[in-house]
Amino acid sequence: MLLLAPTAPLRTAAELEPATYGLLADAVVTAHFALVLFVVGGEAAVLLGAWRGWRWVRNGWFRAVHLAIVLVVALQALWDVLCPLTRWEKELRRAKLRKAATQNDAALIDANLPAAAAARAAGLANGKPLYAIAISPAKVVRLFGIEPAIDVLFMNRLEAHALTGAPADAAPAAL
Repeated sequence: MLLLAPTAPLRTAAELEPATYGLLADAVVTAHFALVLFVVGGEAAVLLGAWRGWRWVRNGWFRAVHLAIVLVVALQALWDVLCPLTRWEKELRRAKLRKAATQNDAALIDANLPAAAAARAAGLANGKPLYAIAISPAKVVRLFGIEPAIDVLFMNRLEAHALTGAPADAAPAAL
């Protein structure tokens, strides 16, 4: 009997490429979609099968599995619990972003992000150059608190006034 060993050692999660996390998240979404399709399609099949006289819709295993999944989903909704597949997908997508952020030479954020997300993104820059786009006078204030970490901030005069609190008629040097 001949046993072949892998030529390369198995990779740990820390060694996975960002694209791999994305593919894993896509696989979880596909499985989640299949589960939803089973629940919705299963109910439609039971109703249509009863009307059309299909015997397979009365299969005990099919009905038991379908009912169990429906009950789990109902209890999740009742107890306001996030679906484990949704949680898993979100964690994989976040891992993809974290891994990609560590491999980049610089980071770019904009003020469309909530303040907490901008602060997390600034923390992921890890000493690498951080560039930011102000977006608008109303949104630039979301960058308060992380401005010392920003190397270059792209903004116009109105956004500069909003960020510094300077009066609208202040000279550019005062900004």
